[in-house]
Amino acid sequence: MKLTGIMSGEPALRTNQRKLTSPVLVSNHKAGIFNGLVQISDRVSKGQKIGEILNFTGDTVEEITSPIDGMIVDRINFAAADAFPTQKQPYLFYIAKIE
Repeated sequence: MKLTGIMSGEPALRTNQRKLTSPVLVSNHKAGIFNGLVQISDRVSKGQKIGEILNFTGDTVEEITSPIDGMIVDRINFAAADAFPTQKQPYLFYIAKIE
């Protein structure tokens, strides 16, 4: 509010802020039980395993890897995942590059 003039005084701006760019939505292709291996704000590397889809016997049917180096901005918290992106579940992870 200080920056826009609503409040008087000088704003305290952070000098260590990072800009998030080039967001990527990461989806699965097979249906099953979703097991996310990273949390929101975790930094990930391209090719890093970030989640998996399991069948009902606990076998991994699909590994989910990060397509970019970046930070996890969002992830679903559903136990079950539909096959392919849907309107109700458009992605598993939302990852952005860090500048």
